Amino acid sequence: MNSKSWQSFDSRLKALKQHLQLSDLALTLANKKAAGLAGNGQKIAEVLGGSLDTHMQLNIPNEKRDISRAFITSRNKLHEQAIIELYGEFSNYVANVISEIEHKNPMRFLSLLSENSENGIKYKDIITIGNYNALIGEMAKRVFRTLENKRSTKDLLAAFIRNTSITIDNEILEKALVYLEIRHLIIHNNTKADAKFKGMARHDIVSINQRNQKINLNFTVTNEAINAIFRLCKKIDDEIVDKDLI
Repeated sequence: MNSKSWQSFDSRLKALKQHLQLSDLALTLANKKAAGLAGNGQKIAEVLGGSLDTHMQLNIPNEKRDISRAFITSRNKLHEQAIIELYGEFSNYVANVISEIEHKNPMRFLSLLSENSENGIKYKDIITIGNYNALIGEMAKRVFRTLENKRSTKDLLAAFIRNTSITIDNEILEKALVYLEIRHLIIHNNTKADAKFKGMARHDIVSINQRNQKINLNFTVTNEAINAIFRLCKKIDDEIVDKDLI
């Protein structure tokens, strides 16, 4: 048995992984084809069977250096976008499962919604919202907003775990946090590792380019990122179901 939130999350993560694998394979084959014909005087678009009319950004000389630069850029974009999307799916799962928990027990996260807090449910809110199901849905949104405002995924998860009284293995949690932190660095630090991240990732498969301090993103890292977040959310879901919270 799984939550409805998990069923949706599982499906979307499989689609993300399929997209990653298909795109990685397509880039690998295209790179090999272009490299095999390097120096033939054509543009990359033409070598790959395309037209400069429709793929003008591939008006790039099919030379070794240009081929390498173009495909490295595309791979970096692929992995950055996949990790950003992965974080979005993780956030959606947490938000949705909070809603399921709230519908079973609206008191579970009440401590996060005090009357005097910005996200508190006030009397006028209750009157405006009008019905019980809509009220529970609004409470769930505000709970998640409160957790998001912690500005730290580690703190968000700690508060969620504390309020649900579930147990997550440190190895599962810490590995997932490494990859969730990469998303933060992609968006806020141009994918460069800071001191905090270096401390988190020193035991993981993630490596850092010593020249520019950027995280080396590749298929192995992104694929493992998906696996790590999958394991974390599966453990959360199993605990929630076992404790009859939904």
